[in-house]
Amino acid sequence: MYEEPIHPANLWLEQDPLPHADVDEIYRENIRGLVERGVYTPPAHSFRGAHYIPAGEEPPAEAWEQARHLWDEDD
Repeated sequence: MYEEPIHPANLWLEQDPLPHADVDEIYRENIRGLVERGVYTPPAHSFRGAHYIPAGEEPPAEAWEQARHLWDEDD
């Protein structure tokens, strides 16, 4: 697992940190890489999960409705 890096080294050493939305994509790419390597198994239920929402922007109503049922027992 440790032969290949997971996160880019010294990412902000020679540049200013990126905005939240761009950093969010870097972290998601890290997770995709771990899944492709077979060292991480994604959750059984697929959902967008925590993510950056710009100030003043509301998530769609259907996203809130889906979130309310994430832990419902399957019938």
